[in-house]
Amino acid sequence: MPLATLAAFGVGIVMKRVSRPVERPLDVTPPPEAQLPGIVLPPRARTLSGSVVTSDGSGVADALVSTIAADEPHWTYTDAAGAFVLAGLGRGPWTITVTATAHLPFSTTVADDATAAVLKLPDAPRTYPTLAKRELAPLTGSVSARAGITLAGAELLLMPTAPLETIDAPYPRRVQCDSSGKFELSDLQLGEYTVVLLPEWASSGTWPDLSRASDAPARVWTHSKNGGGALSIDCIAGAVRGIVADGEQNPLAGALVLVASEAQNENVWPPVTADAKGMFMVGDLPPGRYVVSVRAGSGSHQLIATVRAKETTDLALPPFVVERPR
Repeated sequence: MPLATLAAFGVGIVMKRVSRPVERPLDVTPPPEAQLPGIVLPPRARTLSGSVVTSDGSGVADALVSTIAADEPHWTYTDAAGAFVLAGLGRGPWTITVTATAHLPFSTTVADDATAAVLKLPDAPRTYPTLAKRELAPLTGSVSARAGITLAGAELLLMPTAPLETIDAPYPRRVQCDSSGKFELSDLQLGEYTVVLLPEWASSGTWPDLSRASDAPARVWTHSKNGGGALSIDCIAGAVRGIVADGEQNPLAGALVLVASEAQNENVWPPVTADAKGMFMVGDLPPGRYVVSVRAGSGSHQLIATVRAKETTDLALPPFVVERPR
């Protein structure tokens, strides 16, 4: 090792020993105890008493009286005579807010002078609309129909002629007929109604009305306090029937039959199928014109049928061309 390197190494060791700091004990002296005076809050022993009255001096009961004193909310309600007491308040004056039924919110400033405050509401009491008591009366009635028509489960819909948004307007009612066609409501509200007779499969709906022709106006019934007499309804529904067969007069059992109103083609009656003899019948048709669609296999026919009150219309369907398995 060169002499210069040895000399530098020795000088480094000597310098390290010479530059090492002298360790001294750390003396920490605690600060003197702080002498802070206690916080003294302003006294909250003020009490505000008074009354809330209308412009004519009448006391207002159950009015909400509130304020914020020294950043603290206070509130109470007036008694039957309109009197109130707010206790535990900081120094005034106070801004008092009064909220009372039938009056606009009212605010005022009350001085801290130990006198009873009379808070007079500037506006007159508002009157609110009231609903008249609903007058009810029983309704009895019956539905008549041609022989062979079952009325059990048929439903009567009574729809008010007044808009439902009208105050005190009656609301819609429904009642089912028994097997003899009789019905009864013990608590129908007095008023004017349109009457709709629905078949059992259309209960809870609004069509078809079996008591009138498709283009006739709805019947109106006025339910009076004396009951207006018994409500009698005549079921005038008709039907269509036919036979589905091929060119050799073989019946096509299971053929699908759909009937829809010609004027309102979205009104479609429940589908029926031809029986083993190829026969079908669709009932519950108010007098009017209908589109009858029949499908058997790959063949289909469509024709217009006119239904008359309480009559069954026979349809002359052309023969169907149906490929049979060989």
